[in-house]
Amino acid sequence: MPGEHARLSASSSARWLACPPSVKLTEGMPEKESEWAAEGTEAHRVAEVKLRNYTNGTEDRVVCEAEIDRYTNDYCGYVVEQFNAAKKADHKAKLFIEERLDYSEWAREGQGTGDAVIIADNTCHIIDLKYGRNISVSAISNPQLRLYALGAISTYSLIYDFDKVKVHIYQPRIGNISTEELTVSELTEWGDTVVKPAADQAYKGEGEFNPGETQCRWCLAKESCRARARKNLKTFVENEGSDKMLTHEELAMLLPRLKEIKSWCEDIEGYALSQMLNGETIEGYKVVESNARRKVIDEPGLCTELVEKGYTMEQISQLKPITQLEKLVGKKDFTILSAGYIDKPKGSPAIAPLNDKRKPYEDITADEAFKDIEANS
Repeated sequence: MPGEHARLSASSSARWLACPPSVKLTEGMPEKESEWAAEGTEAHRVAEVKLRNYTNGTEDRVVCEAEIDRYTNDYCGYVVEQFNAAKKADHKAKLFIEERLDYSEWAREGQGTGDAVIIADNTCHIIDLKYGRNISVSAISNPQLRLYALGAISTYSLIYDFDKVKVHIYQPRIGNISTEELTVSELTEWGDTVVKPAADQAYKGEGEFNPGETQCRWCLAKESCRARARKNLKTFVENEGSDKMLTHEELAMLLPRLKEIKSWCEDIEGYALSQMLNGETIEGYKVVESNARRKVIDEPGLCTELVEKGYTMEQISQLKPITQLEKLVGKKDFTILSAGYIDKPKGSPAIAPLNDKRKPYEDITADEAFKDIEANS
């Protein structure tokens, strides 16, 4: 699947449409790779091969994990079902796979990739595979899919005669299928009145910052953006009333903001930690090791040791949580008995005040970490 790195990419449109100057603010910032993004990229690769096998009559082998194989089969089945329905209505129906869609008429240099595009019976269908499972994605008023739709209008309208576009979200891991159908005139009006003004500002780095949960979620500058910090801090300043306690009206105003404020606090902490891990100094703080869970790495061996020491299988059945086994045997004896059967990996780095009694993270070995947790258990 081709990556989208254009300044005004469809995948980042929820951000730049709502907060145009964020484009210039994040320019040059490195993309943050994650296992979820890599997983999604792999799923799209597999799905593309499978659909091309279908359309070309080929049998190219696809090697992938069983879960990706299953869910991409579901997605391809959905695309084929939509295509077959389109062919029943119009025998000239066309299916395009991983098609480049150009919407630069509305957003300078704007391009995106349609996972599957079907044109038939006066309607253009755009089907988008979403492989995530944490957030349900809706096709209703979805700016990414609407930009793809504008790209389809620009790309195909001179060749094919259609006046409707139907966009589909197919999210197999959570069973989510969502669609929206709009006329070509509705889409172009949205492009002219909503997209074009915001895109012009975004491309030039102009406009007002407008932080919010949706636009900040994937923004590369969300941890360090001053406008976002100002907005969240302002929430509390605005509620400095004369009463000693918050009123119900103030609570009603604050509650919807809590999710975003919590997210912002976590982002700030993560940003500070990343700066310190890169060698920067933040006065009054250091990086330490967070607690890591001990885990049994040789269950049969530990079981045998416990039985030989006189403990019954009923007492140690299913190897109770390590803390309970420790209480059963006694901390000192259990430390000796479990040596070699339990592992305590080095914990992940965390930020803490300088007066925290833990050693700086880089000075701790895995063996020391194990001793520390035994001593503090």
